[in-house]
Amino acid sequence: MKKIKIAILFTCFNRKKITLRTVRHFDLYRSLYQLSFYIVDDLSSDNTVEELKKLNTKKINMFQTKGNYYYSKSMSLGMKKILDSHDVFDYLLIINDDVNFNDFFLNKMVLFQQKNNCITIGACCDSSHKLSYGGIKFKSMFSTKYEMIGPNKSSVSCDTFNGNCVLIPYEWFQQIGPMDSFYSHSFGDFDFGLQFKKNHFPMHVMNEYVGICNRNEKKNTWLDSKLSVLKRIKLKESPKGSPFLSTFYFYSKNFNVFFAIKCSLFQYFRILLKK
Repeated sequence: MKKIKIAILFTCFNRKKITLRTVRHFDLYRSLYQLSFYIVDDLSSDNTVEELKKLNTKKINMFQTKGNYYYSKSMSLGMKKILDSHDVFDYLLIINDDVNFNDFFLNKMVLFQQKNNCITIGACCDSSHKLSYGGIKFKSMFSTKYEMIGPNKSSVSCDTFNGNCVLIPYEWFQQIGPMDSFYSHSFGDFDFGLQFKKNHFPMHVMNEYVGICNRNEKKNTWLDSKLSVLKRIKLKESPKGSPFLSTFYFYSKNFNVFFAIKCSLFQYFRILLKK
């Protein structure tokens, strides 16, 4: 029986043990699938690349940036490399390497995808088993407010997703193309998912969690209301914050110019009001 071919893409930066743990997890599936890793390292200084190269029993395609690509640019680069390889896959699996995956989650995702013919979103829970990442459903076409969708609402058709774990039919990925390289860090996965929505590809959350991944803390980020106004603005405009140009671009591209102006300015009002 021909093995299902899956390209697995993720980025990494200076968390060698976590990255190696994630790659080794996929040993569980070696007999079932033909797996090819595409890993984009954002110039780690902890020998991540060297350690990954030692795993010569796996098909690992390593790419290293010049630094400061962050999540979205790195994912965009990785997707371009996959498409440029001209290899033929059945699925693209995008993951974050900090997800502590449950055993055999991939088998369940493939079965769910085959049954429902959809992009399959693997939701994550935090250490207290509360939903932390999953599918995204906007309240309406006239609102940027959204609900995060978890495994208990697998019948809900999502608008986009957190990119922590998503299984995408490869032919659909080929039609949409890579993640938009305009973004450095934030917005990339949301924007990527919205392109599938615009092209009427269905997205559903699998009906059980794929693993544990705690939410990023707000402390010492631009969302931390305890910081000074100037400090928060500086953090907001940093690549890992919510820079004005990225915010405006995302909302104008996926909603409209009115939303882009409103959402871009609202972030500054939020800081000034210490919210």
